[in-house]
Parts: sequence; C-alpha cells; structure tokens
Amino acid sequence: MPFDPAPLSDFDPEGYRASESTQPEPLEPAFETTGPSACAWVASVWDGPVHVAPETEAFASVYRGRAAAVALPEGDASQGARVTVEVLGVHLSVLVAARDLGIHLKKTKLFDGYVWAGPGAPLRWTRASAGRIAYELLLPARVTAVRGPPQGEQRCSELSFDNDGDDAALSRALLGDGGSVLKTHWRGSERVPLARGPERPPLAFLDTRAECDGDTQAECDARAPEQVIVLERRAQSVRIAYVLETVVVVGWVPASALQGPLERVDSDALELFSVAWDEPVDPFGTNDPTLGPRDAESLCAWNAPLAVEIAGTTRTVGTLASAIPLRPRARRRGWREVVLEHPALSFTQGARSWVPERLLYPCPIRH
Repeated sequence: MPFDPAPLSDFDPEGYRASESTQPEPLEPAFETTGPSACAWVASVWDGPVHVAPETEAFASVYRGRAAAVALPEGDASQGARVTVEVLGVHLSVLVAARDLGIHLKKTKLFDGYVWAGPGAPLRWTRASAGRIAYELLLPARVTAVRGPPQGEQRCSELSFDNDGDDAALSRALLGDGGSVLKTHWRGSERVPLARGPERPPLAFLDTRAECDGDTQAECDARAPEQVIVLERRAQSVRIAYVLETVVVVGWVPASALQGPLERVDSDALELFSVAWDEPVDPFGTNDPTLGPRDAESLCAWNAPLAVEIAGTTRTVGTLASAIPLRPRARRRGWREVVLEHPALSFTQGARSWVPERLLYPCPIRH
C-alpha cells in the first residue's frame, strides 16, 4: 500500500512553513508493517546496515539503535528481515539483509558431531516457515568445513535476536564440573585435518598458525603458537578441543600437529570464552541530533515521514521528530531533499533523504 504521510502529523505548521507546497506524492514503504511473519523477537540494542529494498545496497548503518524489533517473513531469507528500531529523534522501519542479522542459540548445541556452539555463536537464517527457522552456523575463518557450513532448523522460541545466553554451559559440556584437563600448543600447520575418529575422513581443516598482528616478520615468527586442549590420545592421533572466537571445535587430529609437553591444568580455571567489556557510557547529549549545526539555511520537519532514495529506488523508512536541523536541497513532487546529520546514522555515499516539504519550518536559531 502506498505510504500516505498526512496522518503522521497532528500539527499543521501553516504559519511556520518555509514555503508553499502541494501534498507529497505517496511512496511505498520499505515493508508492510501488517505483513505476516514466521518469527519475531525484540532486542534492547542493535547495530547494522539497513536497506530500503532487498535488491539495493544499504542506505545507512545504525549505531546502537534502541528498542529493536525484528520479524522474519515466511519464505526465503533473500527478502530480508523487517526491523523497526529507534535512534534518538528517528524511528526506522527498514529491511536488514540475512548476512547482517545475528541470530543466536539459547542453549548449547553440537553441530555435525564436531562443532560446539553456544549463545555467542552467530547463525545466519536461510528460510523461515510456520514458526521455524532453517539456518547456517557461521564458522570462524580458521575452520574450513569439507561439506560447507553446519546447518540446523529449530523453533523460533529456541532462538534469540539478542546474544543473552550463558556460554558457561558450553564449558561444562566439554570440561565437566571439575577436575583437570591437558593443554598444549599447536605446531602451527596451515591445514590440519579434523576427523570424527582416528584414521577417519576429515570433516574440516583447521588453520593453526599463530595469529600475527606485528609489523615485521620477526615479530610474527616470535609469536607463541595457539593453545589446544587434549581430551584423549590413541596411537598417532589425539582428540582435541580447539577454542575459537565463538565456537569450540572437537575431533581427532594427527599427533604430529601438536608440539611441546602436555600441561595439566584445573578445568575450573580454564576460561573458554572471555567476558566482553562493557561499552563506555557516552556523556549526556552526545547523540542528540537536535544539537547539530544550525544557521539561516537550516529547516526542521515536524514529526515528518522520512524517505530514502538509493540507486533509483525510493521508499519511506520511518519518521523524523521535530527540532532536528536539516539542510534543504532539491524539490520533487511535494518532497524536499534534506541533508540529515545524525550521530547514530552513517549514510551511504549516494543515498538521499527526503521529507514532505509541507512539514518543514525554520529551525529556531540558538543563541
């Protein structure tokens, strides 16, 4: 249904209009808010690129949007997720590509017999239907699966839009509730075969080289090799647990892939995943878009619909509160192009923002 901007304003800025203009041409929304969905979640904070249509590039990236709600449509993920999110002074109703939408497990799960994943591991949804989601587990770059990424399907209620689960359950699944484990180091091979059992065909290949973040080759060569947990030994093979950013890979590798003595450590003292640091709190007013620069050219829009144009496609993407200074540009069929500077929105080069011209009024000049 075309988007009619008139009902969104309960104020008639007749005496404040910057110029006379006609009723703006109706535009299609990024998505129909009343459309059916297969899954829906909410999240307190969300970041990521946003789109006006599935086939266009992102028109902006949202930074720490609040009160986010996401709905997955029935069918293929290529349609994009429908996301509503608030940044101060702007309400967005936009599409988010499947590759940019992190979905998480609520409970620890073993994939394909060799990858343990907890709530911190991101999933990429591929299809949604009747309250269920089909998805892929996103593997770290160090793991190359022989048959492609592990896949799964679960009820929406078993998954989350927020990463708010407990990764401690993953530690308990691997290490138990106490005792000790053996720890050593990789030798540093680029392609270590990982199998379900000794002498079995590989399920994946592991890059166990020491990660280098130095400026010189000498600094890279001096870096200590990656650590690995040894769970079992048998002839020329060892069963290991390799802790990576978001998952733990478990399986059998050649004993020749390891080096150095085995060190016994208390499993309770072995942290599989580090605790993320809290982000610093911004000073009050830092993200207030109404504090942007104002001059004689600046206009404001009174609770106006916001439309975005990118690559020839124009859609309404939400609403814009009053008192946010805008720099006016071109006119078109009752709409006025504006330059919107917002601390929580980073616009793509070439994206153009539009508001109904009839809802523009001169911003008060602060002294």
